[in-house]
Amino acid sequence: MSFLAGVDPARAWQLQVYVNDDRVLDKLIETASDNRDWQQIEIDLSKYRNQEVALRLCQPVLIPHPEAGNVYWRNLILK
Repeated sequence: MSFLAGVDPARAWQLQVYVNDDRVLDKLIETASDNRDWQQIEIDLSKYRNQEVALRLCQPVLIPHPEAGNVYWRNLILK
């Protein structure tokens, strides 16, 4: 699975991705630039091949700092 995760300038948010109940990613998405920043996210789903699964992309809202911001997603591709 691949997608772009975006964040506004001087903001951050926590990205968590679950496959069924397995947390497969836990990452702070942040930028120091003056523009919206996009990060390429790649997750290997080969362990779940030929299975029906539930995918959850979560944003816990309580992060210590910097200030939490909007969540942006684009170009989600399942391989």
